Amino acid sequence: MDESFSENQQNMSENPWEVYELALTFLEAGDYKQAVKLLTRAIQLHPRFVEAICDLGMAYYQQGESDQALTLFQQAVEIDRDYELAWFNLGVLHLDNGDWQKAQEHFYRALKLGMDDPRVLVGLASCHIWSGEFAAAQDLLQDAIAKDPGDSVAWYNLGLAYYYQDRVSDAEDCFRRALTINPGDSQCWNALGTLFLDQKLYDQAKDAFYEALKIAPNFFSAWNHLAMLLADTGDYKTAVQLFRGALELSPGSAETWYRMGSALASVKQYEQAVSALNRAFRLDRNLRKQARSDRALKALETRDDFRGLFE
Repeated sequence: MDESFSENQQNMSENPWEVYELALTFLEAGDYKQAVKLLTRAIQLHPRFVEAICDLGMAYYQQGESDQALTLFQQAVEIDRDYELAWFNLGVLHLDNGDWQKAQEHFYRALKLGMDDPRVLVGLASCHIWSGEFAAAQDLLQDAIAKDPGDSVAWYNLGLAYYYQDRVSDAEDCFRRALTINPGDSQCWNALGTLFLDQKLYDQAKDAFYEALKIAPNFFSAWNHLAMLLADTGDYKTAVQLFRGALELSPGSAETWYRMGSALASVKQYEQAVSALNRAFRLDRNLRKQARSDRALKALETRDDFRGLFE
């Protein structure tokens, strides 16, 4: 939609609902910057316009501005304690931040207020997956899918619930169902690749990781898993390159530093291997215990610099 048109429409109306309705067209079209302008205008006209405040938070959230979104969602529930969508959005935000307990509280609040949307069940199920309650997550996700069989996120999460219960075939079926609905889901491709990697189905795993990376070229987990696959199949040199690339995306991953150190030791680049392991141990001291029994690191045992890592 043309920006000048939106500005003219905004200037023509002092009715907050008319400005809000126009803002929604931009929000639905993914033009979040224009949506922010119009929603802000609607709130200026009606400072307690809870729907506009909540949607403004969502526009900021979609642009990656989580702190601003959090402030607005909290403002919305302060104005209207019974506005279930704001509670749901708070749950989504806290789940993104890894605080599944707060997320769970907010999802349950939305549910109790009568939010009849399978997304609430999916959100609650995600909290149960975070907390290791996979059977409970499974039940919620099956209910969500019964309400909306076309919800790819529900199928993906049900796949995760099955995966963590070692129900490999069921997990694969769910991941494939999710990808049939939404083939552009990089996380689901990565999960499917991980499932294949666990089973040592390397060709299928590689294909799935490549699909994930086509969609999301900076997807750390997919790069990391692909590097693990190459190390498992003996291509240590290429694995090292991919581990390096993964660490550019997430330099704080102790496990990746460790795996790269192991791969470097396998190609006899011992000094670099020790350096990588030193970085891994600084990030996670518990990896030292793993290293002591790691046969891939046996060639380093005679080196003083390697032994010094355990002092």
